[in-house]
Amino acid sequence: AVNIGSMPSSNQRYGIYKNQESTIKHLQSSFSCSPDGSQIAFSRQKLNEYGERYNDLFIYDRQSERESRLTQSKRLTSPRWHPIKNTLVAIQQSNGSTNLVGVDMASGSLHPFTDYKNGEQVYSPSWHPDGEKLYFSFSDNHSRNIYRLDTKSRTVEAVFQDSLTDYRDPYIDKKGDYLYYSANPDGIFNIYRLPLGTNEPVPEQLTSVIGGAFMPHVKNETLYFAEFKTDGYIISSIDLSAIIPQSSAKYN
Repeated sequence: AVNIGSMPSSNQRYGIYKNQESTIKHLQSSFSCSPDGSQIAFSRQKLNEYGERYNDLFIYDRQSERESRLTQSKRLTSPRWHPIKNTLVAIQQSNGSTNLVGVDMASGSLHPFTDYKNGEQVYSPSWHPDGEKLYFSFSDNHSRNIYRLDTKSRTVEAVFQDSLTDYRDPYIDKKGDYLYYSANPDGIFNIYRLPLGTNEPVPEQLTSVIGGAFMPHVKNETLYFAEFKTDGYIISSIDLSAIIPQSSAKYN
């Protein structure tokens, strides 16, 4: 479910919003807000006209508080709003593989960005603010790695690739200065960041938790992330201006 509200100050941990009515219920994956914050794209499993269940994309309008269905029987999850254009990218499942597809907001029509056919899986697409590059997590064996897709040339290149380390949850800050991600080079998932636009970028470790840290998001110099605790997941945060990053593993 999605709850909409303000977050307290940084360096805190947040539990479940108790006694708060959910804005959107029965989501199948992560959701995404439009650049102006007026709409939310999400995936939900619904019956089609033949009684079959498919994951499709829906749009929630915050002003009217109404939902509209964007696609029909397309097996789509994890939508991400383009930072400039009124389009989405999403993950489509087909024949055991998943691929990145663009979604037209007017018609709901799809156009492919990738063409994996041998059981490969893609996860967590994240736009660079220039609107031309997509970062995503990719798996074709055991571990996940992070790749970068140029949407104009349709070329894909590895950012992090290591069979012994799992890299996931890529997120690019609004300025395009850093790639934030979760990785477990020492066996525990923590949040790291990689400077972008430099010749020899060195990854920096930002958290050091015991249970695991995932799904980074940055707003106003505050890093938010999902932290696994003994009683489940909570939302935690740290003030980026107050930490001293630790140099981490090598960048490919």
